[in-house]
Amino acid sequence: MIIALIGVAHAFRGSPLVDSFGAGPVSAVVFYGAWLVGQRASIRLRPEGIIIENIVVRHVIPWRQGRQFYVHNGLRLRLLDGRTYGIAAFQGSLVSKLAGYPVHHQIAKQLTVECDRLVVEDLPEFPAPPTRRHLQLPDLWVLFAVAVAVDGLIGLAVLSR
Repeated sequence: MIIALIGVAHAFRGSPLVDSFGAGPVSAVVFYGAWLVGQRASIRLRPEGIIIENIVVRHVIPWRQGRQFYVHNGLRLRLLDGRTYGIAAFQGSLVSKLAGYPVHHQIAKQLTVECDRLVVEDLPEFPAPPTRRHLQLPDLWVLFAVAVAVDGLIGLAVLSR
């Protein structure tokens, strides 16, 4: 399909409609990257444990594995066995580092309080199940939908001249 599109673009080179064809895929990739960060970077506290989504990797950490939140170049979680997980939703920046990460420290305290509350309400199972990690395939429909929408809008704009 891509080879066919390149062939069509080459055959009609010089046409304003074809010259603007690259804007759709480029803007789709930029939008898609931002969408993935916005939709797939989170930390959730659930009855089964702590769920950390770092764009394409999802970690499910049972409560008995530990829940020590700390700040080091962003917010991180340390487990009892020493493993650490960075949380993409709360990464560090130069401005935050210069300020001493005040917001990150507040978030770490709030997460610790909420974790303690959840564990008291619903005691975790013993022995703790293993930590799970799985790859989340990106939602490619977003990439294609944005590319088609941008190309469609550009095509309408060019044809309406």
